[in-house]
Amino acid sequence: MIASFKRGLIAILLALAFVTSILFVAISASVAEFIGEPPNNYSGKVIEVTPGGIFVLWTRLVYDQPGVPGYYGITIVWEDNNRADENFTVLYTRAFFDNDNDNLPDPGIDPIENTTTLVSGAGTNGRRWFFTVSNTTGDDREGYFDIEIYMQAGSRGTAHRASWDHLINKAGWGASIDWCETPPYSFTPLPGTIRVLPFFKMENLYKVSLDVNLWLENGSRLVVKFYRYDNTYQAESLFWEGTTPAQVVKAENVPHPRSFEGYPWGTVQRAVLVVTDNLGIEIQVVDNFTVLRSHLWNRLMGIRREWPYASPSGRDALWREFMDFRMQWPYAPDRYPLMKPVELVVGWSMFRHDNQHTGYTTDNGSIDNSLLWSYTTGGSVRSSPAVTGDRVYVGSDDGKIYCLNADSGSPIWSYATGSSVFSSPAVTGDRVYIGSDDGKIYCLNADNGALIWSYNTGGYVDSSPAVAGDRVYIGSLDRKVYCLNADNGDLIWSYTTGSYVDSSPAVADGRVYIGSWDGKVYCFGPA
Repeated sequence: MIASFKRGLIAILLALAFVTSILFVAISASVAEFIGEPPNNYSGKVIEVTPGGIFVLWTRLVYDQPGVPGYYGITIVWEDNNRADENFTVLYTRAFFDNDNDNLPDPGIDPIENTTTLVSGAGTNGRRWFFTVSNTTGDDREGYFDIEIYMQAGSRGTAHRASWDHLINKAGWGASIDWCETPPYSFTPLPGTIRVLPFFKMENLYKVSLDVNLWLENGSRLVVKFYRYDNTYQAESLFWEGTTPAQVVKAENVPHPRSFEGYPWGTVQRAVLVVTDNLGIEIQVVDNFTVLRSHLWNRLMGIRREWPYASPSGRDALWREFMDFRMQWPYAPDRYPLMKPVELVVGWSMFRHDNQHTGYTTDNGSIDNSLLWSYTTGGSVRSSPAVTGDRVYVGSDDGKIYCLNADSGSPIWSYATGSSVFSSPAVTGDRVYIGSDDGKIYCLNADNGALIWSYNTGGYVDSSPAVAGDRVYIGSLDRKVYCLNADNGDLIWSYTTGSYVDSSPAVADGRVYIGSWDGKVYCFGPA
């Protein structure tokens, strides 16, 4: 039903555009070349990305009817299998004229309108997501233009799981590429695949192959840290270092710095990819890798294949690896140990920046007090804003939660709760989590402010939520600490302290830390 509605809406826009241009009957050569499949990078193709990595779906179209308003609409469809780690996040879109085909906006030419909608409904495997970018006002300009949809392999703070071919635009789901001046055209893209690759692969016992595709907004450094199975630190290798924001796209071997020592200090047992600042302070854990017995067995088969063709020196190296391999086998686990999920820290998405409440970022702040904009709400603003992409989310004592444009301060949407909002929002993927003095915890759609769910506590909720994986942690003045299901708001557990809880929880290493007016700091988690 949703797919039919989306296709119907675009069809109406295209029909209106066709009526306004009825006097034009000839099909130009440049339009005719797109009557088949317009140039794009996703129809029937495979796009490879690492967990949490950013990828772009692009389409190239053309307006070439002078004086005729042009319209376009691109709809991308996928299903999430009811798992946060099998979903995607749309970060932003842009549409721009690109007549020299360099994949960059033509200088001095204003961008093309790109209005977006994201809706979901019941699918075959979990929720089916429909994302559309289009223009609602006809564009009288002519030329070739690109539409880019920037997406991230992850959702709600959890990276997409690796080694997974994720189908998009399956036949019958409603994906489309529509554009018109005269006459209107519509193309149904072929099913495509988003292939989510693991960061780490075992190359041999002394090095790993690291495949990275990450956008580092803060510049900073990527470091591979090596540990023994008992978590004893061994060494680290600097993988990438930069001083400006950049997309890091690399695939290369990373040797263990102490490989010459052999087992146990020079073999790969555990490796962790982390983002640090220029002082070496850890900002974010990107991925973990543990060498399992299955990895060792696969490598053993590789040694067996290489042996007959190896040179004498090569056989010496293979024999040394085999002997260290035999010593490591008894200690290698059969399966992955419990590891904390990958956290995608982008912008300033929650109270004090991250789940650990470090309040630290390597983003540049303002160098002076020049005012860019201000926005007036209907009450005092004691809530601290969260910023993701081009949006600012914040609460107000007027009882509303606001979403503003980060560049201009113009309102995008607001949602009215039943009382003052002192709590600060946490934004993960397409959702905003926040508390209110009406005693409720709210989950809203980050794009349009629609209510997804709410949960009633027994007191004011001035605490600011922390979201880790599929769980939301928050306190209430009813003296309780709550853990809720992030998807549907169901209660997972609660704990009653000795007094009010307006402290905000911090989450680290599988544990939750929070304070109470009873004078105690509490820690929850496995022993």
